[in-house]
Amino acid sequence: MNKKHETYCDYNLTNLLTKLGFDWKDYFVAHDINEHFHWDIPLHISQKWLREVKGIHICVKSDAASINCKYFVTVIISDTEWGNVQDENKKTILLNTYEEALEAGIKKALEIILEKGE
Repeated sequence: MNKKHETYCDYNLTNLLTKLGFDWKDYFVAHDINEHFHWDIPLHISQKWLREVKGIHICVKSDAASINCKYFVTVIISDTEWGNVQDENKKTILLNTYEEALEAGIKKALEIILEKGE
């Protein structure tokens, strides 16, 4: 994959992932933004880690009913525990890009892990 076109977790998401056990050091990417050095994790690697280590699947899908292509995301914990990322009114959130949907799914998966105390 061309690393120039990868999308990364933001600073807060990277910190939360590492606090919850993300330790795939080979996948951290160093960034120097405004003379502040920090590490980032590519979104797709976070998705892979959640699947392989935590058993949580994040599925990003396009919404065929929307006029402009929008994306929604389903977080699958087990065969019986899953759901779409929703707003406070329990309505499925439609996002403009695949990357935004993937990030929303990763955030939701981490919230679930924190709620369960894993």
